[in-house]
This record gives sequence, structure tokens and C-alpha cells, in this order.
Amino acid sequence: MNIKSRSAGGFTLTELLIVLFVSSLLAVSIFFAFSASFASASKSVAASEFSLISDTINTKMQNLLSNSLFTGTVDGEPRFINDLYSGYEMTLRSDDGVIKAVIFEPSGEREELLIPMAAYSEFSLSDFTFSASEGFYTCSYTLSSPDFSDSVSIDIDYMNEYQKSQ
Repeated sequence: MNIKSRSAGGFTLTELLIVLFVSSLLAVSIFFAFSASFASASKSVAASEFSLISDTINTKMQNLLSNSLFTGTVDGEPRFINDLYSGYEMTLRSDDGVIKAVIFEPSGEREELLIPMAAYSEFSLSDFTFSASEGFYTCSYTLSSPDFSDSVSIDIDYMNEYQKSQ
């Protein structure tokens, strides 16, 4: 009869503490597993966005610079003319975390964004450099977000067919 009344009464204090301990251990393990997978997924998404943004910037720079005529360097800035873009001498600069094409028109300098600011997503651009030497433009920059950061460098041949025939 003692067994019957004990089973009707529920868990003992020791059994209850063991069940609570095992349940807590399981909950903590699940929490850390989800946290680790979420952090991994966030970094993966950031790396994918980084790749997309850097490819977009690099493609735009390649389109602009590979079809250009290098005209020289003024105050350390490479200058070029791209008849398809403006027909005026240009350079590339970065301030406020975006790359801008600076067009030197007779009325003064005019700046245009290389790609729209919304395209940068959560990334910020820094350490932009633009130089020219021995037939190549070299552009480098760093893209950073809270989850991912990396540097990019690209060399673009400016000795296009028009210049080679000169």
C-alpha cells in the first residue's frame, strides 16, 4: 500500500530536482546551438553581401576605366577621359564612405556616385585609393559591416585598343 500512495503523490524532491537539472541542461544546450547557428548564418549572409557589393563596385569601375583614355596625373590623382560617360576629364574619389566619379567640366567639378548609396547595404567603405602606373589603374578599398570586413584591390588595364594604335 505504501507503493500505491507514493505513486499517487507525484515526484519526490530529489526526482524533481534531477528532472529540472536535465531540462535546464537541455534548454541551455539548445540555446547555444541556435546562437551558434545564427551567428554562422549572419556571417554567411554578410560575406555574401560583401561579395555582391564588391563585385558591383568592381564591375562599375571596370566599365568606366577600361573604356577610358588616361590623360595624366594632377596633384597625385589619375585623370582620364571616358567619351561614353561624360567626354570631360575625370577621376575617382571617396568621401562619406562612397566612391564618386569627379567630372571636371568647364563650369567646375561635378560629382556623381559610382553606385547608389542604398547598394552599400550595412557596409561602410573606407581606405579608398586610386592610382595609375604602367598601363594599369589600381583601385583598392575596404568594406566593413558589424559581421564582416575585408579589403579589395583591383587592377584595370587602361591600354585599350584605341590607345595602343596611337
